[in-house]
Amino acid sequence: PVMVAASGRTDTGVHALGQVVSLTTQGKIPTERICAAARTVLPTSLAVIEAQEMPEGFHARYDAKAKQYIYKILQSKVADPFWVNYALVLADRLDVDAMQSAASIIVGEHDFSSFRASGGTTSPPVRQIYAADWTSAGDMITFTIKGNGFLYHMVRNLVGSFIDIGLGRLDEKGFARALAAKDRTVAGKTAPAQGLYLDRVFY
Repeated sequence: PVMVAASGRTDTGVHALGQVVSLTTQGKIPTERICAAARTVLPTSLAVIEAQEMPEGFHARYDAKAKQYIYKILQSKVADPFWVNYALVLADRLDVDAMQSAASIIVGEHDFSSFRASGGTTSPPVRQIYAADWTSAGDMITFTIKGNGFLYHMVRNLVGSFIDIGLGRLDEKGFARALAAKDRTVAGKTAPAQGLYLDRVFY
């Protein structure tokens, strides 16, 4: 039997553009042919896009140095059926500049207890965020965040608070107070799963 290890798990409804899986095999398929061979056995919801031979002992999860997630929000008064499963569709317009200004607060090392959902592991709440940016292209708004690790529902909980800022329900100072409070009850709601993507894992 071949045992596989992923870089991390994703919740139901969350997508992965760059999931990494490690395995040890004595199979005879050349590395450069693994992508093509996988197409014959995987469901259409999965695709192997690259295969590399790594040093013995490499582990997709424990050797990861950083991860990058993106969250997509479509501003549309119509619940576009092509996007409803792949982005959060909002009828209201968001103040992206205000959201970006607040996002700059979380860059660096912080205790993210206010944005950790219950039910996760008891891992330390302090995380290092290397980048946090909101960008827009037409009606699509994308949040990109890169860090050395993330707590349970952390990105979705952050997005929930950023949406409150974009709608004028919360200001930047209030967001900073919520971060400092280390209390989940003072932060925004959890954003839906379908807008979140594991974008890339760094080694």
